[in-house]
Amino acid sequence: MLQNEIDHLSSDSRREHLLPMHHSQPILVSVIIPTYNNGRFLTQSLNSVFQQNFTAYELIVVDDGSTDDTQSVLLPFQEKIHYVYQENSGSAVARNTGLALAQGEYIVFLDADDLLLPNKLDDQVAFLNENPLVGMVHSGWMLIDEKGNPKGEMRPWEKAPVLDLEAWLWKKPIKMGAMMYRKHWLRHVGGFDPELRQSQDTDLMLRLALAGCTAEWMERPTMCYRQYAQSTIRRNAPAQYKYILRVQDKAFAHPNMPEALRQKKERARYFSLRWVIWHIFSTGFPESVVEPMMEAKANSPYEPFDMAFDWMSYLGQHLLDEQRPLSDLDALKPQLEKAVTLEQDEWETIERFLPTFFQHHEVGQKVESPHSKWWFWKTAVLEEQRTAVSSEKKYQFWRDVWNPVFKTEPMDNSVLNATPEEIAAFGRLCIVFENEIPKLNQVQQLWEKLGVNKTVLVAWELTLFGQYTLRRHFGQALKALTYASWHTIQAPNAFVAWKTFLQTAINYANFTK
Repeated sequence: MLQNEIDHLSSDSRREHLLPMHHSQPILVSVIIPTYNNGRFLTQSLNSVFQQNFTAYELIVVDDGSTDDTQSVLLPFQEKIHYVYQENSGSAVARNTGLALAQGEYIVFLDADDLLLPNKLDDQVAFLNENPLVGMVHSGWMLIDEKGNPKGEMRPWEKAPVLDLEAWLWKKPIKMGAMMYRKHWLRHVGGFDPELRQSQDTDLMLRLALAGCTAEWMERPTMCYRQYAQSTIRRNAPAQYKYILRVQDKAFAHPNMPEALRQKKERARYFSLRWVIWHIFSTGFPESVVEPMMEAKANSPYEPFDMAFDWMSYLGQHLLDEQRPLSDLDALKPQLEKAVTLEQDEWETIERFLPTFFQHHEVGQKVESPHSKWWFWKTAVLEEQRTAVSSEKKYQFWRDVWNPVFKTEPMDNSVLNATPEEIAAFGRLCIVFENEIPKLNQVQQLWEKLGVNKTVLVAWELTLFGQYTLRRHFGQALKALTYASWHTIQAPNAFVAWKTFLQTAINYANFTK
């Protein structure tokens, strides 16, 4: 369905299909298109607005000093648009120019190389009409290439389900054309900062949130975001570094910034710089990432090994969302090695983990944080020499056997080409590194499904005993110990599990002295 909509909007045969602007009725929405040397895409962008079913809108095109054929492209539409020319001053000033002229109650900012999907205006107007306390509505978007071919669908609400100050600060799920604002909020905060040539959208969202403007999701795509090598945002990517730091300094100096968040300024700086590293790298300037990497390192909450992992897993997620191979990270390896000093085996540990973790990744899919299994993976790698069982095999057990059972999903035990001793070791790792300790009865049920000997069950029950004790769940600890004792009586061979447990406990005690 969306493919048909994109084809419809991209078709040159639709260029002359223009819906009349019903200026006799009140203007409810102002669509503002700032443009600079984007003449080749403007017709498609304009038509995506003209083809909306909603008609109570005006279309304001602000030409920010274009030197291409923009004016001649716009000539056939002169009766349908409000055209303004200004000397080149940047997109922030161009958007402010459009905002000053806007008559509509609601505002949409559409970049000149992007497209609105059908019913965007209808649906978002209806949403804001039905939710009068909401200051703006956000949505997903389709990725398209230079020729308008679809590349994927972005569902940002899966990674930032609540649109509040922390979401704009940490996750930045921003795409201007996917949003619709109430005009009075934009004017209340003074529009865009004209001093910012980059990151003005992030700055705006932070100031809106700090002023009390609320935002909600409409969980579907409403526009198409065009990605191509010569787009303005990609050409200017290296400059993003300095601007994002200025934006953050402004936000943290704002009197409405909560003190609890103000204390996290360094952490916020780190995560913003991580995004900058991706942005610069993804737009084709890998040699320019070293300086922001060094700045991120100075603000990092992680030790170097874990920080390098954090960078690479974050970049890997974005690569796969853009349907690019993880191997593209190879181009960044020289810069990573300049910024972070690691042993070769540490780099290899990270590089082995990424394809394993992202094996079943889908574009735009909400992926569990790689950090949730990073400690599991590091421990599995350390144990490889002792157990001669690969970390990949242990991770596969967690993914296909252990995890599905506790999520009540079908279990795939076809991966269990392992001995009972190996299965016992896999389960111990899973118990130790789960965020929440599994329940005793769930572990027993999994053992029954696998049909392995009682040595495995006793090993898991003793591990549960240890974890319950460490977390002071003494009632559960006693219950696990009782079951382990009873099952050992039934299967004397299970005494080997006690030996392993006691050795582990001694090692742990020595480690924590």
